[in-house]
Amino acid sequence: MVFKTFNAGDVLTAADVNGYLMQQSVIVCTSGTRPGSPVTGMTILETDTGRYMLWDGSSWVPTASIGVVKPSDESVTSNISQQDDNHLTLPVAANTNYWVDAYVIYDALAAADIALGWTGPAGATMNWIADGYGGGTALTGDSATPDGVKRSNFTISQTPSMGGGGSGVNFVVAPRGVLQVAGTAGALTLRWTQGSSSATATRVRAGSALKLTRLS
Repeated sequence: MVFKTFNAGDVLTAADVNGYLMQQSVIVCTSGTRPGSPVTGMTILETDTGRYMLWDGSSWVPTASIGVVKPSDESVTSNISQQDDNHLTLPVAANTNYWVDAYVIYDALAAADIALGWTGPAGATMNWIADGYGGGTALTGDSATPDGVKRSNFTISQTPSMGGGGSGVNFVVAPRGVLQVAGTAGALTLRWTQGSSSATATRVRAGSALKLTRLS
């Protein structure tokens, strides 16, 4: 629908109100009460998420950066199978590129570590760096040396291990990179588990965060 200029004395029809006015306004709703028959370019504000969303002709996509902060701790014990994080997941649109920025607070035994990974929609690719201490050595706080930081390039299917400093010793890994979504929309989700199985829990802590910025 094109932009219309109304002249003095014009009578608004129902079609004018439903189209030019309603469909070209920012509609306030929730993520569960989005308009049922959107048109390309329609913009909404979701009161439950605080997000501005745009209908691109096939799906609702964020108009700006979106993010999520982990509200509670999550743990894995005696397990080396990758699992989706319960909170660090965000929607992504088809045929769109994103800058990915995460801040993951965790604790783990030096013998267990934490192995990070990602899952995205079918056909999505991602180049990212972990930017955290490499696994396999005992690291304790500030005594970890800079050359222990892992900054290799990884793909979306790789799951590098980051070192732990012991139960209750919080470390941070700051993964970031570029996500390229193909023709299928969905979600980008952080995945993680123990690098080596241990009866002492590896935990991702409350306050960890994930942010996506749409590039193109």
